[in-house]
Amino acid sequence: MHNSILCSKGFIPVYFLAALLHFILFKIYIQPEGDAIYLQTLMLVGLGIASLLYNYNRQEN
Repeated sequence: MHNSILCSKGFIPVYFLAALLHFILFKIYIQPEGDAIYLQTLMLVGLGIASLLYNYNRQEN
């Protein structure tokens, strides 16, 4: 996990950008009937927050 590119500082904005694009794509263009598709957006935001916390804790130590 220490050398993972998914938790590197440069990769953090990618999670939030992907979540934003995913939300816009499904909200405006596809317009699904159910709301379960938005769980993927929440997972991407959660990964971004987890990556922020991981990098913050790693920087303090």
